[in-house]
Amino acid sequence: MEADPASAVIPRRPVITDLTSNVVVSKAKAWIRNCQSSHPNCPRAKIQRLPSRVVDVGTESKSPSVRVHTVAAQQCGEYICLSYCWGGPQAITATQNTLQELQNGIPVENLGQTIQDAIEVTRQLGFRYLWVDALCIIQDDDKDKEREIHNMASIYKNATITIAASTSTNSYEGFLRRKRTPPLGPKCHLPIELPDGKVGKVSLVSSRHHYPNHPLDSRAWAYQEFLLSTRVLVYSDVELLWECESQRQVPVRESFVSYEDNSPRRRLQELRRRVRRNEDRMYWNWHLIVNYYARRAMTDPEDRLNAIAGVAEVVGQLLNDEYMFGIWKSSAVDFLGWSTWSPTRRSPRAPSWSWASVDSPVGFSDYKPLAKVLACPPRPGDARGLVLMGKVRSKLPRGLSGSFRLDAEVEECERKRRRYLLLGDLGHNTGATALILMQVGQNRYRRIGCIDRIAIDLWHDCAEREITLE
Repeated sequence: MEADPASAVIPRRPVITDLTSNVVVSKAKAWIRNCQSSHPNCPRAKIQRLPSRVVDVGTESKSPSVRVHTVAAQQCGEYICLSYCWGGPQAITATQNTLQELQNGIPVENLGQTIQDAIEVTRQLGFRYLWVDALCIIQDDDKDKEREIHNMASIYKNATITIAASTSTNSYEGFLRRKRTPPLGPKCHLPIELPDGKVGKVSLVSSRHHYPNHPLDSRAWAYQEFLLSTRVLVYSDVELLWECESQRQVPVRESFVSYEDNSPRRRLQELRRRVRRNEDRMYWNWHLIVNYYARRAMTDPEDRLNAIAGVAEVVGQLLNDEYMFGIWKSSAVDFLGWSTWSPTRRSPRAPSWSWASVDSPVGFSDYKPLAKVLACPPRPGDARGLVLMGKVRSKLPRGLSGSFRLDAEVEECERKRRRYLLLGDLGHNTGATALILMQVGQNRYRRIGCIDRIAIDLWHDCAEREITLE
């Protein structure tokens, strides 16, 4: 291809689908070097403290074994993270019984193919350490899991690069050598005469806008891993793509395939920009982050808060705000007007006023707050009530227009115990957002739903009063 005379004037090339080729590996190394040395929005090369445990892949590219290395205090080094779909039970995991054996050594062939591929990439790129959650977190030790989940933000942020095994549905499928087919349109070959008189050959292909739909893109934990990572190598369904704080979805070389910039990293980057410029509506980016996150699946629904805790830590530092069950203290009323796409299961993992208390996707209404927060739970994670001042109705007239959505599949709630809290004005004469509440005690309520585009005048004769949401 490069020997063709036309290559001097035609910049585009066929897509490289062999992700083990020397061209691809060399490009990945160049991306990392350039990003560390010259990208304006990316951190410079710096040796970071290693996570508690890493997989030591050794210094020999063909070594048949690796081992789990327990890191000494303050030990530093460069390492790679793996983001992948578990897809069920793993071939090997770190447990209290297996940790010592893993530290002694693991035959690479005994691991799932996805992890084998990650080891190969780590060696190809010239790194010694790889972080894989199944091998670096003790899976049957709750204290170890809690500590490592708490460290998740720094683990992915401090990694030199994250490998996104985007096409694999489980740890056995692998991602390096799977068949990849570019999205081709009609194609024809034509001769082209060059200024120097030589004749080359070009291929005419209709340009295609590709919208990747990867299994990894549907997983909740992977969403956080993607947002937290400084740099990502995306092993996509077509080719290898590069992402960092300065660039998104960059292919190995220019071709006829272009990509929609729908990277979840955009939301966090936009938030950083708004904070730097002290712009209004900084908190709206958190709405967008949660909106995309809540659509994703997770094996254990009780991880709904855990799987975004690392992102919340980063956002809390940006906003200098206190995080409470998925919302922010200084803008709490803005985050109460969420609604589910359909009734779902409610969990006690979070108070009823938090979007994290339900299992389904959620959306947020955009309104000017009318209720006020008087007191928040005394510390993050405390399940005591959220105290509000607002207007509450005991009944609504029949036949009202508006969008009524209950949170849970079955609500044991008699209508006479329902109350309706005016939350905010949607503006432009489109009505209001209100919460549907169930009374559970003296001035104490539990949220059971949300109403949008309801007439705001319904509350004009209601006096404000103090209530507590559980």
